[in-house]
Amino acid sequence: MSYTTPTTPLTRTLEATPSLVVRLSKKLLLAAQMRRNLLATPAQHVVFERAQGIASRSTSVQSCAVDSSQSVMTIAAECKHELIVKKSRFVARARHVRTSDEAMAFIKDNSDPKASHNCFAFSLSGGAQRSSNDGEPGGTAGPPILAAIEGSGYQDVAVVVTRYYGGIKLGTGGLVRAYGGAASACLHDAMPKEIVPLVPVRVRFEASDTGAVYSTLGQYAGAMHEVPGSAMLEILCDVPPAEVSALDQQLTSATKGRVGVVPCGTEALQ
Repeated sequence: MSYTTPTTPLTRTLEATPSLVVRLSKKLLLAAQMRRNLLATPAQHVVFERAQGIASRSTSVQSCAVDSSQSVMTIAAECKHELIVKKSRFVARARHVRTSDEAMAFIKDNSDPKASHNCFAFSLSGGAQRSSNDGEPGGTAGPPILAAIEGSGYQDVAVVVTRYYGGIKLGTGGLVRAYGGAASACLHDAMPKEIVPLVPVRVRFEASDTGAVYSTLGQYAGAMHEVPGSAMLEILCDVPPAEVSALDQQLTSATKGRVGVVPCGTEALQ
């Protein structure tokens, strides 16, 4: 019976490495399967954050909505995993990061100058990626770490794997499995966190509707201010995209049609 190795970012890395013909170990395959099972379940933590670049001069409430695919699955807290391979110690650390500068700062803070190598990779939801072999043979450290990040399903994550040489050479295949395995195991141990973007909306109303508006907005109510040149009042809110339409309907019902959610636009953020 023939066996075909599943195609994953890590296997593609192995195949692309010159003169390197190795197979994923059973441990890495099991870790990959466990990660897929974990990501198939609801995230343990959901965090709402103000979306960047969402505001536009829209013409309808529906246009304020953000597709759920824009949410980001990342890790909730910094995590660590150690792996011993032929007396070499590999220490992997991972953390949620938002920018390249934040990723590089994390890598710098967690690199040991006394270690043999401090190899790393990070991948951001905006598309930015970077990896480093830090002196290890080309393609044997940074790319496998990056492949482990991509295979985990996480975004906005940086991983640094520090190696303390144990006196036995591992070869190119051994290095790929060690660095990729340490990074994969570290991310497998992490608690998942989903970050859902918030969209900016505004609500304009007369003073007589203040009570109804605040009661309806509840936790989303922001600071109230007067609209220049008008007797109207205005509240700016950050709302989960899935709640915008329902909030508009609730405001309309509570004020008998006098108040609703104003389409988001850059003028609402001033």
